[in-house]
Amino acid sequence: MKKTLLIVAIALGGLAGGIFVSQWQASRNMAPPAKTDPDQTATTPASQHRPDFTLLDTEGRPRHIREWDGKVVMINFWATWCPPCVREMPALLKLYETYK
Repeated sequence: MKKTLLIVAIALGGLAGGIFVSQWQASRNMAPPAKTDPDQTATTPASQHRPDFTLLDTEGRPRHIREWDGKVVMINFWATWCPPCVREMPALLKLYETYK
């Protein structure tokens, strides 16, 4: 019984350690954001239209981009398993609260 428990504990510890190392290496291998000069950054003219598309919202309902005509729209594609995506969420929430 003790031997089986020890083997299970070692296996779980190894699995947890492997996951930690994998996530740590993935976050280290991310390229730093490119530095840009604001004076040389291209902007989209207000007269240029965005592509026409539909996406599903969090309840699974289709939402068409035309619903927000005349408003500033930021679409962020992210995933819960993406460390940089998770880190940027507080900044995006602050941005939303500032400009809602």
